[in-house]
Formats: sequence, C-alpha cells, structure tokens
Amino acid sequence: MNTDTMRDKGVIEQCQIDYERGIVPTYLPIAGLTMGIDTQDNGFYYVVRAWGGGEAMESWGIDSGFCESLADVERVAFSEFTGENGQKFSISGGFIDSQGHRTSEIYDWCRTSGRMVRILPAKGERNLPGGNPYTYSIIDKDGRGRNMIGGMQLCRINTTFFKDWLDSKLRVPQEDPGAWHVFEGVTEDYCRQMVSEYRNEDGVWTPRSARAANHYWDCEVLSLARAASLQLNRHVTRQAKAPELGARVRPQRKKRW
Repeated sequence: MNTDTMRDKGVIEQCQIDYERGIVPTYLPIAGLTMGIDTQDNGFYYVVRAWGGGEAMESWGIDSGFCESLADVERVAFSEFTGENGQKFSISGGFIDSQGHRTSEIYDWCRTSGRMVRILPAKGERNLPGGNPYTYSIIDKDGRGRNMIGGMQLCRINTTFFKDWLDSKLRVPQEDPGAWHVFEGVTEDYCRQMVSEYRNEDGVWTPRSARAANHYWDCEVLSLARAASLQLNRHVTRQAKAPELGARVRPQRKKRW
C-alpha cells in the first residue's frame, strides 16, 4: 500500500479558506470556470471550480452537490457566479461521465444543452497510448460511417495522469502559488469522497474500500481535465491586475469542525 497517497479527510478540510460557496475569489486573475459531472443511475454529482491563469493553475472550488436530473445539471451549468469584486463568471466548459447505463441519454444532452456551455461527454481510461493525457474522437457518423463535420466529440481521459496531477495539487501548501482550495463549510461527505482512493504499489489508483464513494473525486478529476483541455493555464483575464506575488492578499483559513 502506498501510504503517501492515503489521506485523511482532514487534509481536504484544511484546504478551506475564507470565501462562501458560489462566490469566486478574485484576489488573483481568473482564467475560467470548469464543471466536472459524475453520472450515476440515480442522478449526477458535480463540482464547479475556478482556475487562475498561469502555469501554477491555482484553483478554488465554487460549488458542489448532487442533481437528480439533467434538467437540474443544466440549471447549474447555465448559472452565473459572482466574484468578490462583483464580476460575473459563467462556466467555460466541462466534462460529464458518459459511461454506464445512461450513455445515450448523456450523448443526447451533450448534443443540445451541453454543447451550449461546452460540456462534452467523457470516458475515463487508466492509461492512453503514448501516455497522452486526453484524446478526442468523433461520435456522430454519416450514412457511410464517416465522421460528421462538426459532430459531437467524446473525450477519452487518462485518469492515471489526472489523478496523479490532482494528487500533486493537494500537496501544495495553501499559502503557495498553485494551491487547491475549497469554500468555507464544504460538506464532510465531499471531504470523505476526496480521500476515497489511493495509489497502490502497482501505481494504480484504487478505492480504499469496496464501499468508499468516490464521486466528488471523479468530478474533480474531470474538472481538472477540462481545464487542461481548454488550456486555461495559458489564459489571463482582463480583470484588474493581480498583486505581485510577494504581496498576495489571501483569505484566511478558519478553524475546522
């Protein structure tokens, strides 16, 4: 067992800083917001995360929860989120898990509503040829079985690559560039699910137990993968210039429950 990746939920609790759910911290420039959606037979878990521009890719959890229907997912996906400076932010894009018993339903939704907010269907795979982090394929075909121009894309995601990356983000101290934050008062269920997997001695990410729910973990992996696919690390918004690195003004951490 690789105890280096075996975390307690307290690690996630310590990622809370002083901002409210639904509010986008703006003490650094925001490059965009992504949404990760994990599909279950009875509904959909989701997260919304804001990303800072630049290679450090500092990030802030903005929203997380469970939706019973795609109509509810849609309401979140089309929401506007308010920044601490009053600026309005919309979802830049997202990935939704398309595997399982609801594949056709997910594809249909992505062709219509999902397309409007750049949410694409995704398929997680332990590894991809050549170690690529992600690759796209066209789902929609014409009458001859050829890819349709402008047809919907499926993103195949190298889950080992992105789980390793997320693991590395969780190691960054909260005061340092590139840190991974969550809002004050994030649920205990979220924190537990975020430590539901570890990387075993064979390098495979594995559930801690057969009953360990990992839906929010999968959502955050999808959200990170979408940020990478949108190349948000290369974008800096036109909002007010951020303070110099040595003069950062960061929200303070509060005592945990």
